[in-house]
Amino acid sequence: MKQKSSWAGQPSALEWPILFLSFCMLLLLWSSTWHRISIEEQIEKRDAIRAGATYSRAFADHVQHTVRQIDNSLKLVRQNHNRLQGQPDASVMQLDLLYQGFVSSLAVADETGRVTASYLGLERRTFVGAENFFRYHQQQRSDGLYSEPPVGEERQLTWSRGIYDRDGNFRGVVFATSPAQELTDFLWEMELEGDSVLVVVGLDGVLRASEPVEAVGGKQDAIGKLLVQQAAIQPFAQVGFAQENQGLERVFHYHSLEKYPLIVAVGVDVQQIKAAMNERKHFYRVVAVGGSIFISVVCAWLVRRLRKEDRLKRQVEDFARQIASLQMITGHLVQDREEVGDLLKTIITDAVQLMGAPDGYISVVNESNKLEVKYAIGFYSELPRREIERGEGASGEVLVFGKMLHVPDYQKLPCKLPDPEMSQVSTMLLYPLNSGGRMLGIFGISWRNEQFVPNEEQLGLLEQYAFLAAIALEKVQVKVRLREELQRSEEQQIDLQMAWRMLEESNRKLRLANEHLEEVALTDRLTGAWNRRKFEETAEQEMLRSQRYREAVSILLIDIDFFKQINDEHGHLLGDQVLVEVVDRIQQNLRVVDSIYRWGGEEFAVLLPCSTGEAAVAAAEKLRREMTNKPMSSLQLILTVSIGVAEFMSEDTLESWLKRADDALYQAKKSGRNKVVLF
Repeated sequence: MKQKSSWAGQPSALEWPILFLSFCMLLLLWSSTWHRISIEEQIEKRDAIRAGATYSRAFADHVQHTVRQIDNSLKLVRQNHNRLQGQPDASVMQLDLLYQGFVSSLAVADETGRVTASYLGLERRTFVGAENFFRYHQQQRSDGLYSEPPVGEERQLTWSRGIYDRDGNFRGVVFATSPAQELTDFLWEMELEGDSVLVVVGLDGVLRASEPVEAVGGKQDAIGKLLVQQAAIQPFAQVGFAQENQGLERVFHYHSLEKYPLIVAVGVDVQQIKAAMNERKHFYRVVAVGGSIFISVVCAWLVRRLRKEDRLKRQVEDFARQIASLQMITGHLVQDREEVGDLLKTIITDAVQLMGAPDGYISVVNESNKLEVKYAIGFYSELPRREIERGEGASGEVLVFGKMLHVPDYQKLPCKLPDPEMSQVSTMLLYPLNSGGRMLGIFGISWRNEQFVPNEEQLGLLEQYAFLAAIALEKVQVKVRLREELQRSEEQQIDLQMAWRMLEESNRKLRLANEHLEEVALTDRLTGAWNRRKFEETAEQEMLRSQRYREAVSILLIDIDFFKQINDEHGHLLGDQVLVEVVDRIQQNLRVVDSIYRWGGEEFAVLLPCSTGEAAVAAAEKLRREMTNKPMSSLQLILTVSIGVAEFMSEDTLESWLKRADDALYQAKKSGRNKVVLF
């Protein structure tokens, strides 16, 4: 039977679920990452906007308070102008101007625009008739507070109120100047973050103050116009504004001041929020990539492990088949033979059968220390027989070095034989028959037209077979030589002592080989328990001993309940581990004289010498409790066993004794399992 040298990696049943689960985990990881980034970005933007709204309210209160104090100073001077006219500047202190710190200068102009009095600071202008604030009060006939945009390098704001008589005739203006920075300095101490900006705009759309000044970036008119338009619709709200030339995007929170023609606003830099989120996005991406790599590595490890276990399982199955073949074949070697030719035929026939090869031959070393073909199979039987020198061809190489030779492609071998018939050989295996350092011969097997790649297990089995074949060949050769020596000794009266020593040594080697083969033949390979053949031999001996000495002997047949379910749910590898552990546990609870045998599958037999049926039941109950009360180490499984008990009767044969034990086991399983039944 031809076997493949390697096991193809067939997909395991669990590979696709693992790959699908890994894909789902990766999809969940990345979707969660993107969702987290989106949520945090929204939260950061919302918090920044809320902070801007809070700052804008505080800024509006600050500007409202500052302007109110300036307006109160203007009102106070307007009310007391006639009384104070002609008095020195220091007399202004009598008016209780508590907030003079906001005002740089304070003066009065008559209806012609000529400055007639200066009450605070130094007003350099002597004529203001051409100023916008003067014309505003003159034309509008309004005594409301008017603010004029800052002028000059000092950026001084002008605040004014009109003076009218009782008939409503225009009599002049009272005006004051104050630094534009007074409106923004106080709140700027709150340390707004990044590129935030404070803006104060008049109803004419012209900026009165901003901080920092450069942050507006030449967009004063656009910002002022936007805020005036929005304030006309809603007194306070928020509006977006983009500065494309600087790559900025701001959200302005604005408030229209009550009773004063001003709009104050705080601009929050949205781009800065996005930049902060980009760092966090990068971190989350790195974490997601790391998680993806980890999941991929774990998935690859699991798939590789499943394939390895599946490959190992197939190897074990193939190895078991090969062992069974080897046991059957090596049984031929231990047979007592009289002729070397008969043994050589058996050796090459069994080797060809073991490897499934079509052709083979076996050669022995003759007296000239050359190889001589003795038996051939396949096309080798058609080749002319001739002697092969040392180093000639593949066989000669093996003769020189005494080691196995694997020739994957014989046609590429430099020292191949020139025979035309050898052109059809593709792969060749040659093994030396070497015993005690002495080369006895070689055997070779080959395949035609297609290459054959043996695996390590096949090569190992064939090497073990070659070792046993060499021992058997040496034994027969010694026997033949001894027979010839004995025949010559009758005529020549030679000393047979050396021949007997050689025979004893050969017998010793053969005995060791036979013991090894017998142990292999009588032992269950998986569990280490005796096999059924050993049971039959031992049972026959116990039956004879019982009949002769009238001593009781009993048998237990043990079956693992629902063992097929364990194989189906957990796999045959775990099932094999369970069988091994069951045997170990049974042996731990037996006496020295008791013995356990693997009966077949999940069934075991136990021989109990010197035990009546009642004693055997007690021993069986002990085993049953041991199995039930202590879980198996493999996945902590709880096993139960059903046990049939039968005591040997004098009229029993081995078949009837086993029949009663099997009937008892059947009754135990039929009545619910996990029981002991005596027949």
